[in-house]
Amino acid sequence: PPHLIEFMWSAGVEISNLTLINSAFWTVHPVYTNGFVAKHLTILNNDGSDPKVPRAHNSDGIDPDSCSDVLIANCYIRTGDDGIAVKSGWDEYGYGYGMPSTNITIRNNTISTPCAAIAIGSEMSGGVSDIRVTNCHLWDSTAGVHIKSGPGRGGYVHNVSFEDITMDSVATGIMFDTDSGGHPP
Repeated sequence: PPHLIEFMWSAGVEISNLTLINSAFWTVHPVYTNGFVAKHLTILNNDGSDPKVPRAHNSDGIDPDSCSDVLIANCYIRTGDDGIAVKSGWDEYGYGYGMPSTNITIRNNTISTPCAAIAIGSEMSGGVSDIRVTNCHLWDSTAGVHIKSGPGRGGYVHNVSFEDITMDSVATGIMFDTDSGGHPP
């Protein structure tokens, strides 16, 4: 299915003061973007809490992918998959382009999801560095923070910090996983 909003090969993009609902796939997906700001967004995708409405699998909230100089602030995110997922290319695309995700600030967000509230990966073949997460409230999630990769996805994760994070009704606070994805090594 399509992304709700996707920017590619862009610079100086801001998306703010919007309510985005019922995305079929990743809701906001900046790719190969330098200077991306997402603030004061409300993202509401089917999380499966209503038995009459099926959960929207793969309906991540905000997925900066191979981006630099990113700010995600003051957002309310409730999705059927990861809330915020930092990525840097899927397998050969990450290796071929070699564009890491770097200098990303995630602050003052409220996130709920049946998956990970904040994820790094699993598509991260280009590498991820200099991620700062501060003053976020994570609730009703399988994992508050999930750093994940898998065979063949490679990449690196450097210099990630978390400060003033609160978690309520989270099954696992911080999860590291090197067996995500199911792609060939």
